[in-house]
Amino acid sequence: FFLFFFFFFFFLLYKLDLI
Repeated sequence: FFLFFFFFFFFLLYKLDLI
């Protein structure tokens, strides 16, 4: 569960940085 949350957070950060 925590891993999934962490992955989601990381993905969001990456997307934000990409924009």
